[in-house]
Amino acid sequence: MISMAFVAALSAQTDDCRDYVYLKDGSLLKGKITVYDQAGALVMTTWSGVEMHIPTSGVRKIMQRCKDDPRRMRLSASPYSFSEKGWYHATRGTILTGASVTGVSLQHSSGVMLSRLVGLGVGTGIEQFNTAYYSPANYPVFAEIRGYLLKKNVTPFYTAGAGYSWMPRENNDVFDGNNSLWKGGFMVQGQIGYRIGNYFTVHGGIRLQRMTEQWTSSWLSSFYGTNTYLNKRFELGIGLLL
Repeated sequence: MISMAFVAALSAQTDDCRDYVYLKDGSLLKGKITVYDQAGALVMTTWSGVEMHIPTSGVRKIMQRCKDDPRRMRLSASPYSFSEKGWYHATRGTILTGASVTGVSLQHSSGVMLSRLVGLGVGTGIEQFNTAYYSPANYPVFAEIRGYLLKKNVTPFYTAGAGYSWMPRENNDVFDGNNSLWKGGFMVQGQIGYRIGNYFTVHGGIRLQRMTEQWTSSWLSSFYGTNTYLNKRFELGIGLLL
């Protein structure tokens, strides 16, 4: 779809401004842009009167210089250049919030985008579900699916994952008079948010994580038991795409 607002802004400044189109191969074109479709083609008339059709995938940036300020170049538009297919690498830091508790998470995943809407990958990370007092670290390993809804520089995105979160066997600790040995369990997560440009994301989501505590009384070894927890957390975080 043609970016009508962008073309209208150019038309309003026809006599006073010139457009500079910088291509990824190092070329520079000067003239007037008449059509600009971020996901398709750019049409411009050069100063010599030649009309050129240029795929926006080959555009690095567009600048504009106007007579009212000839010494200053303004960025007129950011071409859509997101790689919709191929390998991706996504890192995100997240705050985990629940009923009167706060935790933190750092995850990284890598995979392949099959299209803009569907990508498949695997990931891992390190997490702590309660930072107010001692809580063992979890190390999730998961498979994920992700996608980006619009062919725009700022677009909603989604990701969902499921897997298993490990806890080291040597995580024995003493809490409330008990010796506790923690074990990990299944995990699922879902996130929605926005991709901003090609490299940054903000997101919110939901995280579920099962943990098991095998405890024995520090005072009397005949008292022991097993507690199973399902951690339920809301997520809020930022990320980096490469």
